[in-house]
Amino acid sequence: MFPLWFLVFIFLSAAILLANYHLWILAFFVAGGLLVAGFFSEKYSREAIIGAAALIIGVLYFNLLTTPAPERLPVINNTEINGIVKDYPRHDGQKADFTLQTDSNSRYAHRIKVYCNFPVKVRKGDRVWLKGSLKPPSRAGNPGEFDYRQYLEQNGIYYILSVKDEKDIQIREPAENLQALVNSYRSHSQKQIKEVLSASDAAIMLGMLLGIIEGIDSSEYSDYQKTGIVHIFSVSGLHVGFLLVLCAWIGSLLGLSRKARMLASITLLLLYASLTGWPVPVIRSVIMGGLGLTAYYSGRENQLINTLGLAGIVILLINPCALLQISFQLSFAAAWGLVYLFPLLKRRINYNHRWGDLLLVPICAQLAVLPLTACHFNLFSPLALLANIPVTYLSGGAVILGFLTLLGGGIMPFISSWLLYPAGLCIDLIRAVNQLVVSIPGAYLRVATPGLALTVLYYAGLILLIYGFCHVREERRASAWMGWGTGLMAVFILILCLPGSVYNRGQVELSFIDVGQGDCILIKTPRGKFILVDGGGSEFTDPGSRKVLPYLYHRGVRELFLALNTHPDTDHLQGLETVLKEMPVRYVAVPADLAESEEYQGLSRVMADKKVPFIPLAAGDSIDTGENLQIKVLHPPPNFGSDSANDQSLVLRIDFSGFSALLTGDIGMEPMRKLVERRQLRPVTVLKVPHHGSKNSLLMPFYEETRPEWAVISVGENNLFGHPHDSILAALKGKKVGILRTDRDGAVIFRTDGKRVRLTTGPGGLNLLSPVYK
Repeated sequence: MFPLWFLVFIFLSAAILLANYHLWILAFFVAGGLLVAGFFSEKYSREAIIGAAALIIGVLYFNLLTTPAPERLPVINNTEINGIVKDYPRHDGQKADFTLQTDSNSRYAHRIKVYCNFPVKVRKGDRVWLKGSLKPPSRAGNPGEFDYRQYLEQNGIYYILSVKDEKDIQIREPAENLQALVNSYRSHSQKQIKEVLSASDAAIMLGMLLGIIEGIDSSEYSDYQKTGIVHIFSVSGLHVGFLLVLCAWIGSLLGLSRKARMLASITLLLLYASLTGWPVPVIRSVIMGGLGLTAYYSGRENQLINTLGLAGIVILLINPCALLQISFQLSFAAAWGLVYLFPLLKRRINYNHRWGDLLLVPICAQLAVLPLTACHFNLFSPLALLANIPVTYLSGGAVILGFLTLLGGGIMPFISSWLLYPAGLCIDLIRAVNQLVVSIPGAYLRVATPGLALTVLYYAGLILLIYGFCHVREERRASAWMGWGTGLMAVFILILCLPGSVYNRGQVELSFIDVGQGDCILIKTPRGKFILVDGGGSEFTDPGSRKVLPYLYHRGVRELFLALNTHPDTDHLQGLETVLKEMPVRYVAVPADLAESEEYQGLSRVMADKKVPFIPLAAGDSIDTGENLQIKVLHPPPNFGSDSANDQSLVLRIDFSGFSALLTGDIGMEPMRKLVERRQLRPVTVLKVPHHGSKNSLLMPFYEETRPEWAVISVGENNLFGHPHDSILAALKGKKVGILRTDRDGAVIFRTDGKRVRLTTGPGGLNLLSPVYK
């Protein structure tokens, strides 16, 4: 007999997935099939009826509770809003953000995300007044990019509001009662930890203890992701488990009765969850922990797989869209590995040493989350076990000491502060272990995003393997089941480990990455070499880390053959510098006349330290990739002598059989006129419109000579410069040129075998396993 609540959870999850992708007919069809099967099958009739009911109810419930946002919500300028702060504001020292539940009756403005470019003193539960402009967040423009707008919509948030001045936000009524006490306790705990530990150790401790990760250095946090131990900063079952162990120990020391221990443990669980803000993994852990405690102290059987299912049902009833979020998927997959796979394998292997648990526990967790880690983070960490075994227990020591500090902070602050010193030692050891593992060659691989079919293949293999290993007693049949399961999982890992260069061999890819107001272009050669031209950039945000690197990782790029900067303006250079800090590159190229400019000095030093050649380029030079692809530099000629960095932009022509492209950087009228006069222009398939489609990019002879089939304008949404100018759009339309814009279309990706071209746009524009042409 299947566990009832877990069965309901599985079918409810399936219903939500089908409803999210508008496959309602399939859901009702499957439900009908289950009812028919239940009618004819006496053994599984209960399961079939329950499954059918969960499917139907889940689809209806999802559509009842979720509100799809219109494609374009209006911007509301200079509005005044009152509301209550619903979560703990996040601070990084310079700016802050929080969620506000407003007094608005509008369905779309009832919950908003507030951003302040200054530190704020508001706390969770405060009633505040603020002033600013409401606007919908931008959608993700590139494959692999985190879709922040979609994430907010899944949490019922459709607008963001930026507060520009401190006087535009005021606390009208501070939080009261229990929330005020929790706020004070949380603030005091943070202050105590920061006073005792160094800044870096305090950031790690707050991340592990309360899930506050804003203070952790971004490069260090990236290293934790690479080794697969970033889960220690997601407050979840690991932390709740250590808290329950601590509660049991203290209860036994105090000689408390079983009922008193249970009530004290549940009370501390609820207090800790309130301190962390009740994220999804904590809700799951508290439900499972509370039910487990009740079963243990009342002498009843604790069915962990059922408690996992019940926790999932509760969370999905609160917010069905939680299923679609990373934290939910990773938390429940890891929990399934621990409450189902671990006891199952432990009974089957039948070892008698506790040391076996040290290895089997992380193995089960890793087996359960491996495809999800690859999907969401583009990482495969073969040495994750090596890092997880010591780090899990070191983090446990740090967390338990942190709990003791939290418990004793208000009673014995001096003594509790001393407990943070050994916690700091644990943190230093965690950092040392992680640095050691991440430095080992092959410790992690950047992998292309596996598709849904490939992910299903892995889990099907895992289920077959477990079924054969644990449930089939006849040796020959068991070997067959295990062989099929192992084979499917091996296929997944084999495809996962393939470098991005093996996909679409013999074809050229030309990807105009959406980086806002800036340029970034990725070229894949027929033999799988990658050339990155520019990387975007901004004074306010770094698209290199938010947009370019996620796209490269999604594409499976592990090394760049060449990184080329057309000219050193921020909107072309900044993101490229970010990429080159994270990704190996063989060569770096810049305009010859600007190679010694101050803007390149930092990049030049970094490349010199890495022993990467720094190549100056000028008109007449060619980029040789050793294959049937021609990349020629048309501009600027040596000693061009212009005072404008824009006019000294490198202009590249790409030729591959019958396909051609012209990449123009930010050149203006004069360079365009020179190219026409020197008769260097020929018709092209794709033209990158100069300087984001500014008014100065309109020179009709230039477009008459190039005669592009498609014109790509790399431009930011609602930019301050008014790009692209109406005159350039009108001229292109008059020439019947297909216009593509990254602000509206997202990433623009061309794939060609030299004869035919496939064009795709937006975050769904690249599927590595799909046919090349439609």
